[in-house]
Amino acid sequence: MQPQTIDSRVERLETRVTALEQLPVRMDAFALEFSQFRDEVRAEFSATRADLRKEIREVDERLSTQMRVLHEEVLSRLALIQESLPRRRKQR
Repeated sequence: MQPQTIDSRVERLETRVTALEQLPVRMDAFALEFSQFRDEVRAEFSATRADLRKEIREVDERLSTQMRVLHEEVLSRLALIQESLPRRRKQR
């Protein structure tokens, strides 16, 4: 490997320093972009959570209604069965 001239070494060093000087600006831009992304994700998760809660409430209401209907149906069937059974005399 041939030794580099002082001029080429200074030029490479200046290029590196220029790139390093731009780093804080790039990091600030990245931090802002990341912060915006985080806010968007938080909003989307909140919306998704609200949608899921709404769906769960709706399913819960439908199930409760179905359970009430089935309960009433069971009670009416039990009453019919009891009516059809022969009556026993009370023993004293």
